Amino acid sequence: AGRVVLLSDGLPTTGEVQNSIFNLVQQEVPVDVFLFDADAWHENYNEVQTIAVDLPAAVRQGETFDLGVTIQSERPVSSTLRISQDGEIIAEDMIALDQGANRFNHTTALDEEGVHAFAVEILTAAGNDWQLQNNSLSAVTHVYAPPTILLVTDEPQDQGDYLVALLDDAGFETEVSVPEQIHARLSEREL
Repeated sequence: AGRVVLLSDGLPTTGEVQNSIFNLVQQEVPVDVFLFDADAWHENYNEVQTIAVDLPAAVRQGETFDLGVTIQSERPVSSTLRISQDGEIIAEDMIALDQGANRFNHTTALDEEGVHAFAVEILTAAGNDWQLQNNSLSAVTHVYAPPTILLVTDEPQDQGDYLVALLDDAGFETEVSVPEQIHARLSEREL
């Protein structure tokens, strides 16, 4: 028939444990209950986990953005924070974690269009983290080309040059056209 071994701190969370144990005993299934001292467990073990990776869903080529990481630790500990982009390590830093939630930011920019994956991993010394499986998270962002502004002017050499310089300084790609050519240029864009 089998045997059930229940390890518990004695504090109920959800469900009907007492009824389940009673039903098992009625079916002549042995139930062994071992209580452990949760406070003593917490004194001897630490748990570190990566709980959030925040980055924009979309950015423009060359645009600077922050990748935010939130790491939870039950007690103060030193660790290594490793950040990878598309499988390549782009940052690895020693960090000091305080008890509770810890927030870190990494500023970066991407030059290649497309979808890019970021992975964040927290590395701890042996004995400083009880469960290693929750130490990494991933997120993705989509990189788009910068917008192109089509400037239509009768005076491309005068006003056009000034506006193009302003737009370039603001990070926009600019094309200049005269009104007579606008129909052909728009048709090219629709393709």
